[in-house]
Amino acid sequence: MALATRNLMQDLRDAGAVTGGPRPFSAKDRSAFLGRPWRAGGNMDLVGAAAYLRCWMDAHIRSEGWSAMGYRNPMGTQTMLEPREARLLEWHSLGPGAGLASDTRRLLTADEAQRFTRANVLAGWSPAQRP
Repeated sequence: MALATRNLMQDLRDAGAVTGGPRPFSAKDRSAFLGRPWRAGGNMDLVGAAAYLRCWMDAHIRSEGWSAMGYRNPMGTQTMLEPREARLLEWHSLGPGAGLASDTRRLLTADEAQRFTRANVLAGWSPAQRP
C-alpha cells in the first residue's frame, strides 16, 4: 500500500505516534478501539499515524481494531475518516485482542516492520541532558 509505506518513518514522526512494548490498559471485553484516524492539525492533506509494535492486547480491544472519526471538511460537510484512509498500523501483537488483517486493521509485513528501529523513528532526537 503506497500511502502507508511512502516515507513512513518521517510521516509517523511528523504527524503521529509510535508505540511498542507495554501492555495497554485493561477493561471490559471488546470495549475499546486501538484509536481512530485524525486530520493532523486540521489539514485536509494530512492524516495522523500510529503504530502498535509487539504489544500485548487484552480482550478489551475490539476485533476491528480502529474506529472511524467524523470531521467537517472545508466545505462544511460532515464526513467520516475511515481507518483504511489513515496510517494505522500493527505488527506482531499478541493476546486475545490481537486481530487479523482486515479493512480496518492493517498489519505490517516483516519487511515493513524492520524499518521501525529506534534510529529511524527518533531520527537523531534524544532527550535533553540534565546538568
